[in-house]
Amino acid sequence: MAEAVTDLPSTSHLRLARVAIEVIAPACQRTQVYGGAFQDVNGNPVSNGQAVFFLSADAHSCGNYQVSWGRSVSVTLDDDGNIPSDPLFFLWPNESLSGDTWYTMRVYSEAGELVSQKTFSVPVADQWDTAGA
Repeated sequence: MAEAVTDLPSTSHLRLARVAIEVIAPACQRTQVYGGAFQDVNGNPVSNGQAVFFLSADAHSCGNYQVSWGRSVSVTLDDDGNIPSDPLFFLWPNESLSGDTWYTMRVYSEAGELVSQKTFSVPVADQWDTAGA
């Protein structure tokens, strides 16, 4: 008579393991970037300025999209110096990119003068306020 196999995991354990993998693995989605409340040296909002983003190195996203180092993406700031939430503006989270990468953000006034420059990593999130950068 054959022995019964009793040490196999139950299906509920398999479902839990699958959920844990999905939570730990970075989602293959871009993060909506907004906010900032950028100001000039006099404390005035950088109205209608530009926020320009550069990636530190060539990379591939988790969806195997090429993200190039030599290219920039930019967004026009609103009257309060914020990256607007409409239209939506997205960047790839660094955790979802191959290699060790970071972004450089340069903020320019409406006249084209450099107001601010920061380096940071974009988190895996639905939305991220650049005021925390």
